[in-house]
Amino acid sequence: MAKHKYADLLIAYANDSSLQFQYRVSGYEWTDVIHPKFTPKAEWRIKPTPKRAFVYMVKNEYAGHWYPQTYTTRAMAEESRKNALSFNYTVTDIKEVEFE
Repeated sequence: MAKHKYADLLIAYANDSSLQFQYRVSGYEWTDVIHPKFTPKAEWRIKPTPKRAFVYMVKNEYAGHWYPQTYTTRAMAEESRKNALSFNYTVTDIKEVEFE
């Protein structure tokens, strides 16, 4: 007998009802759900944990271009930005970004 298409997700939900799930139909955007029904017409997944990065931009005065500087921690971004400022580079504020 074949394994149910969403057997692993059903087991994960049974073991931890605090998991967040998402579904989508026919390639549309993923949508958050509170109580998953695991209907066969939809594609289901556990909602991924978002990743974070800390980004600021530095302007190259000679070329006139802006370049992104990306770090995994705010402390690393702040240290790098401080160094760039010590060389009189034009920099933006640090922004925290979230992505999948």
